[in-house]
Amino acid sequence: MSTGLRGINIPPGDLLQADLVTWEARYTDGSVLREREGAVYAQIERNRLASFCLVAPGEVIAEIWPRAGCNGTRLVYRRRSSVSVKHGRSVVFFLGWAGGPYFVIRPDSGTYTEYDTLMSDVARNDPDAMPPSPLPEEGEYFTLDDLLTNK
Repeated sequence: MSTGLRGINIPPGDLLQADLVTWEARYTDGSVLREREGAVYAQIERNRLASFCLVAPGEVIAEIWPRAGCNGTRLVYRRRSSVSVKHGRSVVFFLGWAGGPYFVIRPDSGTYTEYDTLMSDVARNDPDAMPPSPLPEEGEYFTLDDLLTNK
């Protein structure tokens, strides 16, 4: 079964709710860039970002806005998939702003964890909260040091 996302074919019995979650970048002029419509993360115009959403079929499950006086240049987003013998397959989302706050969202359990910074003791003990390496499209906006400290 295809989830509607490029390159992802998942047998129907293995489909998780999180497999159907996509992102939307909502801009200050009211326009929207949607992953479901074929957009890729690198296409997000961060300097125009009003909010960033995770969307499941029919509902927004998470939405974040830039801090007052800031634009979306410090947006950080990752979809993380893992497989373990004990827990099977899981998908979580890492969402937030360079410097914090960050959210680790687990759609299949309906839970999330919020971190002020990734250097907190709690974040260090959560494998899903490991800081992502900046992608090329993020590099001009922040470094790994920015991810680790709340600026």
